[in-house]
Amino acid sequence: REPVAPPPYDEATLDLLLAKVYSGWRGHDNDAFAVYDALIKREPTDFRGYLAKGLFLREQGRRADAERMFLQARYYAPESRQAFIKDLTSSGPVIDLPDNNS
Repeated sequence: REPVAPPPYDEATLDLLLAKVYSGWRGHDNDAFAVYDALIKREPTDFRGYLAKGLFLREQGRRADAERMFLQARYYAPESRQAFIKDLTSSGPVIDLPDNNS
C-alpha cells in the first residue's frame, strides 16, 4: 500500500485555529492577538483574520474595536460570504427581555 500524502493545508486556516485555541486558554489573550495580527499582516485581503479578531474583541467587550475589524471583514469578503458575516456580526441584545406590553 502506498502512503497517502496529506492534503495541502492552508496556512491561514491553521493560524485561525491556533488563535482560537489561544483565545480560549486563560492568560493567552495576547498570544491570540499576536496570531491574528500576524495573519492580517501576512494576508491583508483575507477577510477571515479580520472577522475572527473582531469576534474575539467583541468577546472581550471591546465593541468599537470589533466593529472596525468587522468593517474590514465585510470589505474583503466575497459576495457569497456577506450574509454569513452580517449574521455573525450583527449586534443584537445581550439578553432577550420579555415585552412589558403583552
